[in-house]
Amino acid sequence: MSLSMSKRLLAAILAAGCLFAAAPGKADTYPSRAITLVAPFTPGTPADLAARRLGQALTEILHQPVVVENRTGAGGTTGSTYVSKATPDGYTLLAGTQSTHAINVGLYKSLPYDPIKDFAPVSRISAAPNVLVVNPGLKVKTLAELIALAKKRATEGKPLTFASGGNGTTAHIAAELLKQAAGIDLVHIPYKGTSQGVTDVVSGQVDMIFGPIAVVRGFVDKGTLTALAITSDARSPLMPQVPTVAEAGLENAKMSVWIAVYAPPGTPEPVVATLSKAINEAGKLQSVKDGFAADGSDVVTDKTPADFVKFNQEEIDRWVKVVKASGATID
Repeated sequence: MSLSMSKRLLAAILAAGCLFAAAPGKADTYPSRAITLVAPFTPGTPADLAARRLGQALTEILHQPVVVENRTGAGGTTGSTYVSKATPDGYTLLAGTQSTHAINVGLYKSLPYDPIKDFAPVSRISAAPNVLVVNPGLKVKTLAELIALAKKRATEGKPLTFASGGNGTTAHIAAELLKQAAGIDLVHIPYKGTSQGVTDVVSGQVDMIFGPIAVVRGFVDKGTLTALAITSDARSPLMPQVPTVAEAGLENAKMSVWIAVYAPPGTPEPVVATLSKAINEAGKLQSVKDGFAADGSDVVTDKTPADFVKFNQEEIDRWVKVVKASGATID
């Protein structure tokens, strides 16, 4: 065999080897395996439900399973911290919330992560209002009547109480926002979950709670809770009889509870872009819209990750002020 033929044969072998090696790389184009979407709150909560709805849609769009995993504890910080330290390959994601990525910044004296720097923000998923409901035993039918009663009870040394799913949850901060906007005093009774708080408001052990439509609507329909106001810009078609806080004269008490997807820091931009595009596609599916609407939520997505980063920073600035004014802190 001549030297030139040997060189040509070697070149052919090397070329074949390169093609063979490239095959797995092509198969590994993101995503090439199952994706884990961490919900940092318990099953049945808005973040969990949103994650599962999105996961089903992304499974179809990305052609890979998207599995929801609940990692709960410490107001959502346990699951959030876990994702912030995960391998930045796009296969471990977080269904973060207003609490984990805005409110907690002002609430925790030492938050174990930076909500922007320690994540690769992707896009919002949804937004929903809370509904202010009270025990019928208070005998109030409007927000104005509740505010008047709260002021009266405060002068008597018997302030009204409100429940929440825990310190820093949106139910907690919604009530703090109400206190500041209306100039009233309320005593916070935190629970380990919103459902527990709602149960004690129904029984009369606590006076009121801000809760998701999906959680409180049934009790309102039965008459075991009285709905006074909703925190959205407009009334909900699921509870059209309930006025907005703005209609009740408290424009500053509006609050939209949002949920979003985050990846670990350092996740490649093409992967983040793929996820952002897929979430936008999911948001346009009628099945996804109908699923969120059934719980009183709206699909809300961001055109680009940069748009979401801007929104997230604005939310941090807003809620840190509210939390600091409330005096609430967690070590």
